[in-house]
Amino acid sequence: MTESEVSDVRALIRRRGIFKAKLTLFEKYIHDVESLDDDTRGKSRIVELEQRINNSKALLSGFDEVQSQIECEHEENLEQSLDDNEVATSHCTLATMRNGILPTARVKAYSTANSKHHAVVRALLDCGSQSSFITSRLCEKLNLTKTKQKLAVSGINDKLTYANYKCDIIIKSSVGSYSFNLSCFVLDKITTDIPDAPINAKYLNIPVNIELADPEFYDPQSIDVLIGANAFWDLLSLGRINLGTNLPTLQNTRLGWVVPGSMDIPTTKSHCGLTRNILVQDQLAKFWEVEEVDPKKPWSVEETLCEEHFVNHLTTSEEGRYVVSLPLKDSPAKLGESRDIAVKRFISLERRLMTNEKFRKLYIDFLDQYGNLGHVTEITCDGKDDTEYFMPHHGVLKESSCTTKLRVMFNASMPTSSGLPLHDLQMTGSIIQQDLFNIIIRFRLRSVVQSSDIKMMYRQVLMNPDQRKLQKIVWRSNPNEPLKTFQLNTVTYGTTAASFLAIRCLHQIADECETGHPTISKIIRNDMYVDDVLTSVNTEDEACYIKDQISRILLQRGFELRKWKSNSKNLTNDSGKEYSQNIVEFSANKDHETKTLGLSWKCDQDVLKYKINVNKVQHTQVTKRTILSRISTIFDPLGLVSPCIIIGKILLQKLWSEKLTWDQPLPSHVLKAWSEFSTDLDALNHLLVERQVTCTNPSYIALHAFADSSESSYGACVYVVSKNAKGTASSNLLCAKSKVAPLKSLTMPRLELCTTLVLSQLTEKVINTLDIKFAHVYCWSDSAIVLGWLQTSPNLLKPFVANRVAEIQRLTETFEWRHVPTCDNPADIVSRGLNPKQLLHSKLWFHGPSWLSSPDDWPIMASGLERVKFGYKDYEQKLRKWFDDCNLMTSKNTLLM
Repeated sequence: MTESEVSDVRALIRRRGIFKAKLTLFEKYIHDVESLDDDTRGKSRIVELEQRINNSKALLSGFDEVQSQIECEHEENLEQSLDDNEVATSHCTLATMRNGILPTARVKAYSTANSKHHAVVRALLDCGSQSSFITSRLCEKLNLTKTKQKLAVSGINDKLTYANYKCDIIIKSSVGSYSFNLSCFVLDKITTDIPDAPINAKYLNIPVNIELADPEFYDPQSIDVLIGANAFWDLLSLGRINLGTNLPTLQNTRLGWVVPGSMDIPTTKSHCGLTRNILVQDQLAKFWEVEEVDPKKPWSVEETLCEEHFVNHLTTSEEGRYVVSLPLKDSPAKLGESRDIAVKRFISLERRLMTNEKFRKLYIDFLDQYGNLGHVTEITCDGKDDTEYFMPHHGVLKESSCTTKLRVMFNASMPTSSGLPLHDLQMTGSIIQQDLFNIIIRFRLRSVVQSSDIKMMYRQVLMNPDQRKLQKIVWRSNPNEPLKTFQLNTVTYGTTAASFLAIRCLHQIADECETGHPTISKIIRNDMYVDDVLTSVNTEDEACYIKDQISRILLQRGFELRKWKSNSKNLTNDSGKEYSQNIVEFSANKDHETKTLGLSWKCDQDVLKYKINVNKVQHTQVTKRTILSRISTIFDPLGLVSPCIIIGKILLQKLWSEKLTWDQPLPSHVLKAWSEFSTDLDALNHLLVERQVTCTNPSYIALHAFADSSESSYGACVYVVSKNAKGTASSNLLCAKSKVAPLKSLTMPRLELCTTLVLSQLTEKVINTLDIKFAHVYCWSDSAIVLGWLQTSPNLLKPFVANRVAEIQRLTETFEWRHVPTCDNPADIVSRGLNPKQLLHSKLWFHGPSWLSSPDDWPIMASGLERVKFGYKDYEQKLRKWFDDCNLMTSKNTLLM
């Protein structure tokens, strides 16, 4: 949030406090009037009471309005981007301070059913609380009877706690005979010990004849009962004693004298606070953690149950559409009331809509279309359904969209009165779709490519009619009309399982057509990223066939493909003018709008291009936080510009090592480096990379992977070398990966080994993803030490090296390892970084060494080590002498590291 937005929220919270205070006074006035008899009350009091009641309606309306605005601000803040909500702060204080003292009393608490059984407890008197509370510990100790009643308790900064039970107790004074009944909500813990630090009572000079309600008010102790405004004002008695300047005031009550107020005294209380944002920590961990072996994870128990639930509950409608059920992991009966909160948020939304006519019209048109398509149905809300759930909604604009400029987003994360949202009751499901990396490298493989997307994919899957009551909304297009209740009839984005359910339905189609149309089945399963199809084939005839068949098969289940694009003009003649854009963006998150900048495909030129814009941060204060947020928005799934991005990552790591805080202004030399880097990145907007990595009609395809490291970073890059019958050869960069070297220093050989592991994992992923058989797979390194390790039995090596060598040997068992001179190693570029302007013209980076497609020109390994890949035993003595020269031997017979 900006400073102005923060200021606005604070102003709203202050306004809410004013309304709350006035309503509390009004409640006290009502109580006073009700306590008077008819004669004392008189007509004048009745008239005044009626006037105050009318005023209170305005107060209640104002309170609700402000509360709704605060809730909406909170909801919108959850949608903010990384640079707005990634926070990491710490705070520590130890000083003399002004201590506040809250009024406490020692009381006897009795059960209403058994007056002989009681407990002496400390009670907190709080006129700012609208209800009274008791701890579950005391409730169990007195064996109190609890009745089920739900309450949402709002605290500081609008933090919510939920009470589910209520009970009645008798409170009796410890210093007199006064007693009263008190209705309390049950909480596990009311507050921390009060006071928060011991108070030296000698500063107070309390008169000796005063009988305190809590003789040990100065000692931090637990609170078991909170007496709220519903009983607080009845406890006040005549009598008040001011103890002096900057000291508290003694106030007489029916429970004894209490000591509320504040005073300036020395305190030894220390405070430490830490706010940690997991997203920031995760991003940093990915930047400079050491590359470890990452085995594929099997499905969790929940993911397995979710799959079984889908299979067991999937049905089809009369028109052939799939009907699914929400995979719930708990009973929806645990949901509390949700309509009131949804109504408040809608009223706030409606106010905003009335201030922006264009936005309002788009919103109305969207929901009208929703209804016209049968995706939402108006229903009668009789209030008898205990298992319903109302979802708030808000609009998201996307000006770049050529179809839907505005999308209404539904929020299933809103807690109900029980504290549970619908979101928490659903199983998420496993990630079953191919990741974008796999889809794009397949997309680069063949000559003819085409793309399309499914129209309103989620809404083509129907929801089980019995569960539609969990997808209710409130809406009206005209503020003068009464609020209407609707239920959503389809899978709804905004619910936890929506992505799994929609994509799993596509996989179900793939399963069903696998026998009759294996090619189409494979494309649906492997070449679709959420609702986008990205596929490549060798000829236009194949592409035309696939287009017709996949369109027909998907449409049988209600999924309509649209916005067809291709690099072939013959395949786009029938696409119409409605979707005339010739750029396809590869988005990291298809379910929500995102600020990601990065890779796209320009189909008329058949090239990949980048959209980079990070230098706008120069107009604001540059900090470590803003640098991280800008670098992380650059979306480079294939690593084609990783030599440039690695410079920014290294810069961020240096900031981290210099222990700069997240929001501390950067030193001038660092600011200059960032300014140069972010400005130079603009050159990447002029970069055009050939989409196709093979030559036309290739008869030979080989894979070449290179690895290298430096003290600051390491990385690997993979090239496709192809030749056709005419003798035409090509060599093109397919993908790359870079890592920042860990802050904990490693020897260069160990860093080289880490990057060799990256190479092995990346190469294996490429081979498993591409549905072709490579003639050869070559792995290149300029580290003779690593090449020696790879021909060594892991049991002869130290654990760090042995573990990685064993994994590399397993992954590259059928590959051929070769040595490359550093000057010809393209991975050297990614390990050291390269200026964006220089990268644009780097043939070594985008096409590999000039000799790569000519095996006769390949370099020969020096010093006899060219035969290390097969003849380690024959050359053992030479290797041992070489290792001796490198100080890597501890004895004549044992290899180290």
